[in-house]
Amino acid sequence: MDNESIIWPVRHMKAIRGTAMAILVLWMNAASAVTPTPYGENFAKYDSHWSDAGPVPLETGLMPPLQDLAPYQLQVETLEQENGPYASILAEPLIAMAHHYRHTGDPEQAVRLYQRALHVVRVNDGLYSERQIPFLRGLLDTYRETAQWEILDQRYDYFFRLYGGGRPPFTELRLRAALEYLRWQREAFRLKVGDAESDRLLDMIDLNAEVIDAVSVDLSVSYSFRRDLALSQLRNFYLLQDGFAPKIEDKGLLTTSKYIGTMPAEGSISENRLDAIQRAAVPRASEPLEALLSTARSEGVKQHAALQLELADWLHWNGSRQKAQAAYQVVVEILRSAGEQALLEQWLGQPVELPDNGSFYQPPGKDPNQPGVVLEARYDVSVRGKPSNIQVRQVSGSESRSLYRFKRDLDRTRFRPRWAGGQAEASKQVERSYRVFD
Repeated sequence: MDNESIIWPVRHMKAIRGTAMAILVLWMNAASAVTPTPYGENFAKYDSHWSDAGPVPLETGLMPPLQDLAPYQLQVETLEQENGPYASILAEPLIAMAHHYRHTGDPEQAVRLYQRALHVVRVNDGLYSERQIPFLRGLLDTYRETAQWEILDQRYDYFFRLYGGGRPPFTELRLRAALEYLRWQREAFRLKVGDAESDRLLDMIDLNAEVIDAVSVDLSVSYSFRRDLALSQLRNFYLLQDGFAPKIEDKGLLTTSKYIGTMPAEGSISENRLDAIQRAAVPRASEPLEALLSTARSEGVKQHAALQLELADWLHWNGSRQKAQAAYQVVVEILRSAGEQALLEQWLGQPVELPDNGSFYQPPGKDPNQPGVVLEARYDVSVRGKPSNIQVRQVSGSESRSLYRFKRDLDRTRFRPRWAGGQAEASKQVERSYRVFD
């Protein structure tokens, strides 16, 4: 064997080792570039509450238990005898009884009565009657309170089909239902309901985009619904950015399979589509907001500035620092020009944990207001929104891993920095109380 035939494999192996080392260095650098904490998932400010988890805002509140159930039972029996089992007037005593059983801990009986009341309303008023909303709400919330997530998921699919499936004509009832359905899809994703998480994430992004496109050509749809749909999609993209891991190639890295001749593993169709969507996630989520800015301007200073602030926060959370700075400066100019100094101070006068919209908020248990573990923290926030010099003290709750995990999560949280004089400023000795969700 000649010298060249011996030298070539040695050189080749050195090249492979050198490439492998380069890949390892790139991988370690990528791993060290920590993505922001999904704020609201493991902890939140003590006084923070967002509407993207728990009962929808349309909930009117649970009626107290009846002092005496017998008169309502007698009323139902009498109305049935006089008017038949589907008399419209039966709905009210039925729902009062359902609320009673729900309040007193008999969810099965409550579900039976809610379902019967719904049937009565549909027979008399039609499938799309707004009168059935409190009855259906009671049914959905009973499943929620008993943590029957799979059944609740199925009922929401029916609820969505019942109210138009996100298709025109876009009445207020249909639009509220579409927004509520999308809201539930995010909650189901956070709760990991079902097995196909990537399918659910993809479906809600696609559906939200379809509804946005459909309402964009319907001049009868109000700005508030267009805005809420755009913000709904923004929350979907926050979940995508945190909850879906891109392929290594997306980070500019090469897999070793390209050197040893094997084919990389292929993901599902949903995963491949999500991968493609994520490559352009920042502009795709920004587009619906940007398209509404001119309309928001005509809605008033507060609406205009609020939408611009959502856009700035999204850009900042994703690390688009220069674009975010420009967007924040627009917010400052809008409010300053309108003399809204109080609003400017309220929104930008102190650092704010991002995202400040509840995209990741899913506190455990039936009552999101239960404090659980409460911690007090003191820290600084840089002009880039990075916390440092973190000090933590536990105020209440049982001993757990909360303290260590909280310090790690807070360190990785991206803040909207304080703005003053049209510029971002560092903040020293910020003091806040937080609830931690174990």
